[in-house]
Amino acid sequence: MAEDVTLSAAVRVNQLSLRNAADLMARSGSRGGTAVDAGPVGGAASATDGVVTDVPASRIDSQAAVKQDIARGIGTLTQAMDATRSIQSLVGRLKDLVGGAGQNSYDSAEFSKQFNALRSQIDKVAGSASYQGINLVSGSAQSLTVTASADGTATVSLVSVNFTAAGLGIGEMPQDKAAQASSLQSAMSALDSALATVQGRAGQFSADVAQLQTALSGGTQGGLSDVNAEGANLLALQTRQQLGSQSLSFAGQAEQQVLGLFRS
Repeated sequence: MAEDVTLSAAVRVNQLSLRNAADLMARSGSRGGTAVDAGPVGGAASATDGVVTDVPASRIDSQAAVKQDIARGIGTLTQAMDATRSIQSLVGRLKDLVGGAGQNSYDSAEFSKQFNALRSQIDKVAGSASYQGINLVSGSAQSLTVTASADGTATVSLVSVNFTAAGLGIGEMPQDKAAQASSLQSAMSALDSALATVQGRAGQFSADVAQLQTALSGGTQGGLSDVNAEGANLLALQTRQQLGSQSLSFAGQAEQQVLGLFRS
């Protein structure tokens, strides 16, 4: 008949500590893409217990590629967001110009010149908002899909818009005062609509940038953990496990010494 083995409190505490360390090492290793030899819990320590093997090159390459893709997405969105805010400001200036012309006597030729100059600036801003060949506001029908996780399960789709003057419905202002008089109301309506459109898109661009920045810092589920940080955690846990193994060995030796007193 087999006898029950009773463990002392010291042995139980050290075995529990070793088991916790092994679990944490396995979890940290899976996040950082490392392989860990945790060793037998409660058994004799060996030279390979707790050894952290090299991070697979494929894992590092995958993370580097994803981070590069995210960085490109952030750059593209930031360029588009800055251009959109500039266009928003230009549309606001056009509204002020049209509103002033509707309330006061004005030089029709100068009004037309100023209006069309601001309108041309919108086109220049939209046309210069490219980042690495991608322009999300020029009406070029370009798009960009950004991979936001190492396993490819999380993506962010960036779709372009047409924020040129024509795309926003802002037409040229004629020089003839009579023609202008009939155009002011429709021009103001078009500018109100354009302003609402660019304001809404600026908010969306900002939200997309925040999402990608979170993914770049490792907040997105899918394996963008920092390999260096996980390696440091594993080394700390390795030291903890080695000390636990030594403590367990000392506790066992102490028990043997106590038993020896009864045998003698």
